Amino acid sequence: MQVILNDPFLGKRVEESNFSTVPLRDEFLENARLFIFETYCRIHERIDMGVLAEKLNLNYEEAERWIVNLIRGSKLDAKIDSQTGTVIMEHNHPNV
Repeated sequence: MQVILNDPFLGKRVEESNFSTVPLRDEFLENARLFIFETYCRIHERIDMGVLAEKLNLNYEEAERWIVNLIRGSKLDAKIDSQTGTVIMEHNHPNV
C-alpha cells in the first residue's frame, strides 16, 4: 500500500509543496482486489475470509461486505458460510 501512496501516478502528487491525491488510486485498488479475488476463486474451492481479507488489504467486515456485493453483482456461483468464515465456490464444468 505504501508503494501506491508514493507512486506519482496513483498516490500523491507534490505540486508546489501541496499534496494532491490522484483519483486513479481508488480505481486501481478496486481492480487489483477484483484480480486477486478472481485468481483465488479459480485456484481454490474454499477460501478462508480472514486470509482473503488480508490479501485484499481490508479488515474482516469490509472484506465480507465487499465479497457479498461482488457475488450479488456478478452472479458468481459462490456461497458464504458464516459459521466457518469461508467462501465456497461452486465450479460448473461443462458436460462434454
